[in-house]
Amino acid sequence: YNKNFYTIEALDNTKVIIDGAVIKGSRGINTKYGGGAIHASNAEITIQNKAEIYGGDSEKASITSDNKESWNYKYQGEAGDAVYAWHSRLTVTDSKIYGGNGISNDDTEKSYISGGINFATGGVGISASQSDTLAIVTGSFIKGGDSTLYNAADGIYVGFGASLTMENSEVEGGSCLKCAGTTYGIAGNGISVPMDACTVAIKNSEVTGGNSDGSWIGSGIEVTNNATGSTVKVEDSQIAAGGGAGKTDYTYAIKTGYPTSVELKNTSLTANKDKKKAVDERTKFVIADGTLTVVNGELNVEVYTNSDVTVSGDDTVTPKKIAAKIGDALYESLADAAKAAQDGDTITLLADAVVPTEKNS
Repeated sequence: YNKNFYTIEALDNTKVIIDGAVIKGSRGINTKYGGGAIHASNAEITIQNKAEIYGGDSEKASITSDNKESWNYKYQGEAGDAVYAWHSRLTVTDSKIYGGNGISNDDTEKSYISGGINFATGGVGISASQSDTLAIVTGSFIKGGDSTLYNAADGIYVGFGASLTMENSEVEGGSCLKCAGTTYGIAGNGISVPMDACTVAIKNSEVTGGNSDGSWIGSGIEVTNNATGSTVKVEDSQIAAGGGAGKTDYTYAIKTGYPTSVELKNTSLTANKDKKKAVDERTKFVIADGTLTVVNGELNVEVYTNSDVTVSGDDTVTPKKIAAKIGDALYESLADAAKAAQDGDTITLLADAVVPTEKNS
């Protein structure tokens, strides 16, 4: 019943190099959890040279009236994460990482039996947690675990102040595979930032939410309302919502749970074809540079720029020029920012500006 079983566990300043190897978490059959592949705690993990890392699947037998009493332990299966980095440094280069899959032998019509549900959830591809954790992903493919019944998993989870730097890579959220016609279960996001102020920097990459034909479809990137102060910067990349015939209530290329900003340069945002909104309306604004392409709908938020930006795919967007900011507040001129500044504020210049030299000006 213990989730904390890993094929490789690195603790207390250990350094581990996975060079071209295949590492798999243990498969859980009619148990509560599948095993994780790699766990780092205060350690350094390097995964490179076409290595393949798999979280352990969790496979569930059908729930019946005879075994329903123990469903919470034996029949609520959660697949293993592929890599979990806690207070650690993780470097992934030219490799593939897959969260474990949640596999249920039940179908959606008989999953509820007198208070017992045969859940089977996916495992995360990479989980990076705590403020001193840094995950560096280059030239790699990361995928969250799928689920045949209930929640799929995120491709990459960045939480509790952790940082992610990603370049030339592809990330996919896990998909809900067998939830047609149901109202429970959530497909995974490509990248999730659920807790505390985290830093995410993406370059030359593709990030896509998971698919679903019944329950909720995943977003490309999600920053929740508990991750206030997080920074998301995307350059030369494609960010897309998931697809399928499922529910689109929470589905965006970029989804946020509070008024924040994201910085985009030469980036394409693909909305779900039914949702038709690329960015969550709770996002305060987008700071854009270069080109910003919107596919399958409208951007849904204001766009600001400190240089020149070309927006295509959404004729309703007229970018506004900015010169400076104080926190998340943007100003069209340095003079406007100076006028609004309070004691202790820091004005950040976002474009060339003439600074008055006269005393008290």
